Amino acid sequence: MSFPAFDRRSPLSAEPRLSRRVRSSFALLLIVALGLAIGVIAEPLGSLSSRAAAQETATEPAIEANESATEERPTEVERPFLWRFRSPAGTDQYLLGTIHVPDDRVLKLHERIDAALDRADSIFVEVAPADQPRQLAAITMADGRKGADLLGKELAARVDRQLGALRPGLSTASLPAFKIWAWPLILPNLEAQLSDEEQSVMDMMLVERAEKAKKRVASLEDPLGQLAGFDRLTKEEQLQFLEVALDGMEEDDADDEDELGELVDVYLRGDGDRMDAVFREEFFDDSLPRPLAEKIFAALMTDRNQAMADTIDQVVREQGNRVHLFAAGAGHYVVGPTVIELLEKKGYVIERIE
Repeated sequence: MSFPAFDRRSPLSAEPRLSRRVRSSFALLLIVALGLAIGVIAEPLGSLSSRAAAQETATEPAIEANESATEERPTEVERPFLWRFRSPAGTDQYLLGTIHVPDDRVLKLHERIDAALDRADSIFVEVAPADQPRQLAAITMADGRKGADLLGKELAARVDRQLGALRPGLSTASLPAFKIWAWPLILPNLEAQLSDEEQSVMDMMLVERAEKAKKRVASLEDPLGQLAGFDRLTKEEQLQFLEVALDGMEEDDADDEDELGELVDVYLRGDGDRMDAVFREEFFDDSLPRPLAEKIFAALMTDRNQAMADTIDQVVREQGNRVHLFAAGAGHYVVGPTVIELLEKKGYVIERIE
């Protein structure tokens, strides 16, 4: 099966708008940790299935009731996840933490972000649109085996139920042969795209604005190596990872907590300490054995933070006479060892812009 064209406006993104049906803690963390631009992987998809639409409609009153019972929610970015440092040549450089959700409050950029974006000569995002096909290739099996061959009938059926709830006709058989570990990333991202196909997420909005201004857009990460840590998981670990993710997606939302809304609010308030705490609470929640959770954490955060810091260091040393803005999920800047801490070890003095 050949890869379909990529939708640059509405990528499947790791910082997605998740419906309340997706409850796995890992899915929640994607919005501050991974910009996975899979694009439109099944076409034509048409409109949302009536089942998915009914589920979303049914949850709306509960969400509203939950929100009304909590503290007043922010209506805009109150404190941006934005930092500045100088290159060896003395030029300002910017680090911007993003959140991969198509939320109007997020997309209304803070004035400090606007100013940094205007000043920048080039914009780096996790994976630039030109590199998205290689990112997709990195999460698919080269031998073309299909879902049932990789997952077994029972797991493939569970994944198919999730896909079918999103859109009639979607199944592991109709999509590319994704690697086992990729499914926990793909399912919430696919739901995000199908939930709001007309709205860009923050990272893509930055790209669109940069391209309109004729600025350079480049990848902060190697699309082939970005998720290489997941390839180091054994098949048994990958299957366990997927099973736990599916358990979270299938469980009833009995407590009716709006965890995604809480995390978006944390982002809007610019509370890095709280984001770090929420991230670790959700990630190490005992749903996975600790050694496996640590391996996945390393693949998602630790290894990538180091790679990002090394790339930023190389860019500002080689092109330090130009202004660059490096945009990545906010988690990379606040969940340690953070990109900021790693850059500080290299001798940079970094300040947060208030």
